[in-house]
Amino acid sequence: MEKEIVGAVETVTISELNGYRVHAKIDTGAKSSSLHCDMIRLENGMVFFEIHGKGHSAPHHTYELPAAMIETVRSSNGIAQQRIFVKLTIEMGRSSVETLVSLTDRSAMKYPMLIGRRLLAGRFLVDCSHTHLVGDQPC
Repeated sequence: MEKEIVGAVETVTISELNGYRVHAKIDTGAKSSSLHCDMIRLENGMVFFEIHGKGHSAPHHTYELPAAMIETVRSSNGIAQQRIFVKLTIEMGRSSVETLVSLTDRSAMKYPMLIGRRLLAGRFLVDCSHTHLVGDQPC
């Protein structure tokens, strides 16, 4: 399989979230991928969370998915945090990849999603000098 070249930022689509399209930072330094969510709660093996649309008055959507695992993740600032992971299908370029994604508050970050090595390995090469090499930019 030929590896697809992606830029430092790509637009991805998440199948399980009704085709939610989001700008994602590609980060080879991160082991796992993460997605910005609010109101994250675990109940009887299911995780409930909200994703907000763009803009202050945009509606939010509540989702419910099975929790795949809970793992300690060390963020870029060095702080360890317990995170809930779910299995999501990420569509990026020509690829559709099922991967584990942690749900967390990324409101202080520029991009609402981070794509890490678990998803990238063996499938993609990263050209950090460009953005949006495999998909259109608008979300």
